[in-house]
Amino acid sequence: MRQDIRDWIALSRISSITPHRFKRLLDALGEPGCVFQTSPEEIQSRTGLQDKYCTQILEQREKVFEQTDKDLNYLSRENISVCTYKDADYPQLLLQIHSFPPILYIKGLITEADENSIGMVGTRRPTPYGISVTKNLSIALAEKGITIVSGLARGIDTVSHQSALEMHGRTLAVLGCGLDVDYPSGSSALKERICENGALITEFPIGSYPAPFNFPVRNRIISGLSLGIIVVEAAEKSGALITADYALQQNREVFAVPGPVTYETSRGTNQLIKQGAKLVESVEDILEEVFPNSGISRVEKIKAQTLTSLALPLNEEKCLEVMGIEPLHIDQIVENTGLSSQEVSISLLNLELEGYINQVAGKRYFRNL
Repeated sequence: MRQDIRDWIALSRISSITPHRFKRLLDALGEPGCVFQTSPEEIQSRTGLQDKYCTQILEQREKVFEQTDKDLNYLSRENISVCTYKDADYPQLLLQIHSFPPILYIKGLITEADENSIGMVGTRRPTPYGISVTKNLSIALAEKGITIVSGLARGIDTVSHQSALEMHGRTLAVLGCGLDVDYPSGSSALKERICENGALITEFPIGSYPAPFNFPVRNRIISGLSLGIIVVEAAEKSGALITADYALQQNREVFAVPGPVTYETSRGTNQLIKQGAKLVESVEDILEEVFPNSGISRVEKIKAQTLTSLALPLNEEKCLEVMGIEPLHIDQIVENTGLSSQEVSISLLNLELEGYINQVAGKRYFRNL
């Protein structure tokens, strides 16, 4: 593992350095090692970051390097690689999204073939119908050489990974915790199989507990690695719908499998179809949309997007416009923007991840200056 990886990991471990701030530091100072060699005053002057963030880099430096040295020993022992966004082998589709993770921890291998990938997500408590549909779609996609991307959660995620592997297809599992954490519990055998024909991927450093906040954040990577997202079964308020929202923001296709109207797990997917998601009855519905036989490929279209520019998605701009330095409750943001509660929640999560806003107790948010 090359020497500068130590600096990358250490900087990512500074508690206040979001992906947005990380890139801002490197744009101004060049490399993570330069950040640690620069005074807080000069960092503030050259980046425009608030003084408290610049000071925290100095205050936490010794602690994060001490932890990073432990990380490096574990990574080497477990054959885990670290990929930075400046590396040539960083997933190019992921590089097109807002707030792409500065570094990825990877166990296994991501290949060029994985650019042809489809994400599959859904409930942790699937019905026999949902399990059957997931198996059939995953197997059919794997037979076409398409990589299945999911989140290794129990339910639809696990079925999609297992089904791809049954066909000796490739699959990528994006985790909401460190690679050393046994989560979901008892999944070690499946993880080993995934590493043999795909990869385990996370932006969270070694030892990171699977906190609830991690999973909505993780979902942006599932959609970011995929050309489209299939939602098989999802309740009205589901993490799978968060992934679908991310997919829309990232210019990915959104597919939904219709379900019986009497099923709770059909409400989210049927609602997506009402909102314009493509209804999926067979794998051909996906192939004709994402992998057309003529014209520029979907991969090339996504790579041509300028999503890494400073422009924010419209919903995020609307939320920022109504916010100031005084904390504002989420219900007030919903009222002031005219957006739905779910749209505001997703936008606030993105803005917090990007370092534009902070959250205080009581679901109140304020804007960083």
